Amino acid sequence: IRAFKILVDSGLALNLVLGGKKDPEYPEIPALIHELGLEKEIIMTDFLSEPDLIALFSGAEVFVFPSLSEGFGLPPLEAMALGVPVACSNITSLPEICGNAAQYFNPLDPKDMAKNLKNLIESQDLRQKLILKGQANLALFSFQRMALETLDIYKNIDII
Repeated sequence: IRAFKILVDSGLALNLVLGGKKDPEYPEIPALIHELGLEKEIIMTDFLSEPDLIALFSGAEVFVFPSLSEGFGLPPLEAMALGVPVACSNITSLPEICGNAAQYFNPLDPKDMAKNLKNLIESQDLRQKLILKGQANLALFSFQRMALETLDIYKNIDII
């Protein structure tokens, strides 16, 4: 949200959609939006059905994933599958999952995040390159490949 404020203050006309179930355990999120005066620019959804999520991804100029804790990182792959360029944290498992198919930023540094997002938003060429790299990256995570590699592990287990 703070990085988004930097982008808006730089003159970019943007909207930010925060997708996902609203959680009353985190009142600081709507409070920060209000404090920064971004109520008209930021949309907070609630739970999204799969069709709504697909529509949201498909209409996005960029998918931003500033995760601080991630086990695997499926949402960036979902965005890549729908042809959306990805910008995400340079920590956790995300660089391993996204490879060279994402624009990375430090999720703890709003200025770094804003700089990298602005670069991506303003460069149609970079967005297109990331979309193409994202499509190639998806091949690393197919269910067929997972099944074949799992089968190979089972075949190579020595049973006593």
